[in-house]
Amino acid sequence: MSASLIGSLLFATSAGAVEAGHSGGERVRGEGGSAQTVITEIAAPTAAGAPTKRDVKQAYCKVTADTPHWSKGAKSVIYKTRVQCFGNIPTVRVKVTGKLKYYSGQFEQTAATSSETRKMGTLGNTATFYTPVTNGKKVKYSANFWGHSTAQIVSPYKGTSAKADSKQRYVKAP
Repeated sequence: MSASLIGSLLFATSAGAVEAGHSGGERVRGEGGSAQTVITEIAAPTAAGAPTKRDVKQAYCKVTADTPHWSKGAKSVIYKTRVQCFGNIPTVRVKVTGKLKYYSGQFEQTAATSSETRKMGTLGNTATFYTPVTNGKKVKYSANFWGHSTAQIVSPYKGTSAKADSKQRYVKAP
C-alpha cells in the first residue's frame, strides 16, 4: 500500500495565472491502500499584489483502493476505488483509472481496467469507482489479485496524480 502527497499552487496576478510552486511524486508507505493528494490551490491577489491565506482556493482528495473480491451482483472479481474530496472550491472533476492485477507465473498481468471522470463536491462526500466498470469485462477466474488506482483532479485546474494500491488477496471464482 502506498500514499502520495502532491500539489500545485497558482497565484492570479494582473498578468494572469502563474504557477508558483509544485511538489509531487513522493511515495510514502501507509495503511489501507490510501493516497492523500493536495491537488489545486489558487490565490487571488490582494491590493498589495501578494495573496493572503484566506484568498487561497484549494481542493484535495483522499484516494483508497479496496481489496479485490468476488461480486455476486457483477458476477466478476472486482475492486473499488473510493475518492473523498475537500476544499473551498465548490466542485472538482476527478479522473480515476484502475487496474485489476494478478500474477501469472512470475509475470504481472492486468485482468481488467477502468477509466472514469466525475464531477465531485468538496464537502467530504465519497464516490466509488469500480474496476472493471459496470457492464464491462468480467473476470471469472481465481488468482491472487490486487488493485492499482491512479486519481487526479483535472479541473478547474489540473493537478498531479496520486496512486493507491490495495492489499493482495486470493479470490476464488465460483
